[in-house]
Amino acid sequence: MKRITAAELAGHGTPTQKADRVTQDIFLNYAYALLTIAGADGDVSDNELKYLIHKVRLLGATEEVVKKITQFDWRNAKLEDLIAALSTADVGGNCARALLYDAIKVSRADGTFDIAERQAVHRTARLLGLDPNIADAINGVIELEESGQTILRGLLESSL
Repeated sequence: MKRITAAELAGHGTPTQKADRVTQDIFLNYAYALLTIAGADGDVSDNELKYLIHKVRLLGATEEVVKKITQFDWRNAKLEDLIAALSTADVGGNCARALLYDAIKVSRADGTFDIAERQAVHRTARLLGLDPNIADAINGVIELEESGQTILRGLLESSL
């Protein structure tokens, strides 16, 4: 199996580079983990699913992979099993941190980051051998990103 970096799995690089280096099983387990975390509040909203599908398409997912993701039974999935499958993959880098970042982004895509989603992200961090405070720090960065985007939109749309 080819080795990938966290940056590639998180969406940096060209889709061809990513598709060549990520096996379908890794790709699906990563997406399934994101769905399972986003569904921790009892629902994967349309916006959460749309965000995830957009992301995987940017990463070079085929329509077959997208179909598998949309049909995945996240309600009955075991996060521990999905993370264990990712933990044994030879992905290198900081894939664990990239997964936390993506999990928070998908979970926030509906405008909320529910306590159950936050707890699932913390549990994921622990399963990956990370301190859950890393997830809180990543969430803080995401909040800064969102604030910056809001400010920029205001500046660009202003008639001043």
